[in-house]
Amino acid sequence: MKKANTIFWGIVLILVGVVIVLTQLDVLDFTEIFNNFDWNYLWPIVMILIGISFHVQFFAGKRHNPGILVPGGILLVYGCLFLFLRTTGWGNVGVLWPVFLLGPAFGLLELKLFSRGRQGSWIPVIVLFTLATFFLLREQFSSFAMTAAVALIVIGVIVIIIAFANKNKQSEEKKTDVHVDVE
Repeated sequence: MKKANTIFWGIVLILVGVVIVLTQLDVLDFTEIFNNFDWNYLWPIVMILIGISFHVQFFAGKRHNPGILVPGGILLVYGCLFLFLRTTGWGNVGVLWPVFLLGPAFGLLELKLFSRGRQGSWIPVIVLFTLATFFLLREQFSSFAMTAAVALIVIGVIVIIIAFANKNKQSEEKKTDVHVDVE
């Protein structure tokens, strides 16, 4: 982590701590603001913001470590899911539980795509996306045949994406494998 980034987060932590201490000592009074704010929505928003910060750090940073996209993707998906459940009611988790499989799938997909195929594997991405899609659709369609058909379509799309990714990787390798024969 860069020194400036470390200092920034250190200052943020200090400021949050000082505000909490001053509030506890009744020096600051945030009751008017905080009474109207529903704190139950804050924690999913914090998860989303942390996930976004990982993505910003990867795409805007000088060092592009694609490994940071895995927790970023997971936090982004889970934060959105929890915010949705917080808004619509936790009873929907019985239908939306397959989204928990999409968090790691999304993070691993980003790792594979943005590392240009050098890191990660397609197998867990395909397995997790397929299972999540199958179980999400199973909740929506009462027919097993309909669910299986849509799952096959999704698998087909993923296979095509992998084929294009491998084709691009092979064309990049051919560009770098230029041989010069000197006789």
